[in-house]
Amino acid sequence: MKIKNLRHMGHLDIPGGGQVTVKDGYAYIGHMAPPLGTSVVDVSNPKAPKLVAQLDVPPTTHSHKARVVGDVLFVNFERYKETPGPFRPGVRILDVREPKNPREIGFLDTAGIGVHRFDVDRQYLYLSTEIDGYVGNITVVYDLAQPARPREV
Repeated sequence: MKIKNLRHMGHLDIPGGGQVTVKDGYAYIGHMAPPLGTSVVDVSNPKAPKLVAQLDVPPTTHSHKARVVGDVLFVNFERYKETPGPFRPGVRILDVREPKNPREIGFLDTAGIGVHRFDVDRQYLYLSTEIDGYVGNITVVYDLAQPARPREV
C-alpha cells in the first residue's frame, strides 16, 4: 500500500512506545513495559535520530505517557499488569532544560493503580487516578504554580 505525501526519512530501533511528545528537536517517548520508562531522542536531524537519555522504572511500573510543558517533563506511573511487589503510583516530574540529562524535581503521589490518562498546560495538571474514598478513577486537577510541588485544586 502506498501512502501519498509521506516518505520514510529515518529510523530508530526502540522498544514499544506509548505516547510521544516532541519539543525543541527532542522526542520524549513513554514505554509500555519496564524496565524502560521514558526515552529522550534527539530528532533535530530526522534522518538520523539519536537516543540521548533513558529513564528506567521499577518492574511493577509502566510509564507509557510523556508530556512536556516548558522545561518540565511529566510521566505517569501506573501499575504494570498484575505484577506483585512494591509500587508507587503517581506522576514523575523532571527538569529537561538539558534533555540529555533529565533530572527528577518532584513526584506527585496518587493511589490505586496510578495515573493512566493525563494532560497538562502551563497552569494545571489534569489527571485520571484513584483516590481513597472514591470508586474507580476520577479526574483530579493540580495547580502548577510550583511544578515540582503540584497542589490539588
